[in-house]
Amino acid sequence: MIGLSEATLLDFGCGNAIYCRLLAAFPTTARWKYVGADINAELISWSREMDPDTRFEVLEESVAPPFRDDEFDVVLASGVLQYIKDYAGALSELHRIARDRKLISRIPLWKYHPSQIVLQHVSHEDGEEHHPMHVFNRDMLNSLLTRLGFALLFRDYGSEFVYVPGVSEPVVHNSYLLQKIRVKG
Repeated sequence: MIGLSEATLLDFGCGNAIYCRLLAAFPTTARWKYVGADINAELISWSREMDPDTRFEVLEESVAPPFRDDEFDVVLASGVLQYIKDYAGALSELHRIARDRKLISRIPLWKYHPSQIVLQHVSHEDGEEHHPMHVFNRDMLNSLLTRLGFALLFRDYGSEFVYVPGVSEPVVHNSYLLQKIRVKG
């Protein structure tokens, strides 16, 4: 869908850098230069050990990412924007550093319900975690993306549904492929 045989990609909120290995495994993206960035210093340290020839950066939530304007052909934010307090500021920074395309995946949306913060409960073998998470109204998010200078190239309508207690409308995780709009000036 992106159609680039070579590209620089920033994985914003890379976590364990799984996309580094996935991109390398496919012939259509094997020559892409991957850069990972996350606020979790432990995961960045682990990722550096797993992929020592790859650039990884530790981010701070309230500080601009250490990247140049238009540094990346593609910026990926998968399952991360909903956990950032200043998501509009983060999207603005991602617009600044993206040369062309931005892929947002696994973003939780409602079509009719207003945007709000919900508490996400995660259970695993080590116990439970609780995370505040934004669930976005789809029209509000689309409007914000347009105001920030992105054009929508593609959006899926999700296949992962989650219910919030007391709300009848399901949360649907969507993916967006956006193109950076150049402002003539």
